[in-house]
Amino acid sequence: MSLHLNAGTARAHGVEAYVAEGDHRSRLIAQRLVNVISKHGMANRGVKWDSQSQHSGLRVLRDTYRHMPAVLLEIGFLTNAGDARLLADKYFREAVALEIATNLETPA
Repeated sequence: MSLHLNAGTARAHGVEAYVAEGDHRSRLIAQRLVNVISKHGMANRGVKWDSQSQHSGLRVLRDTYRHMPAVLLEIGFLTNAGDARLLADKYFREAVALEIATNLETPA
């Protein structure tokens, strides 16, 4: 699990995840995480293959997924005022942390 905060245009917003191309086991986990985090007020941008990233072939995924599930989770955009407000809220961060922990320990 690699956790990140995203950056982009001021209009870009929401939670998204990346998994290695063809890694369906990790995709199931990523989809569950994106879905539960979006229930806390963040737009759901879905799960994407690493080839859809501007940095295709993400090493953190490519070097890991053959041995264990690997997900790069982007929790909101710091460059978006709405996402930044959510990310600054300690209750939102605690809720997201709990969702991640709960959904990682539960089998896919």
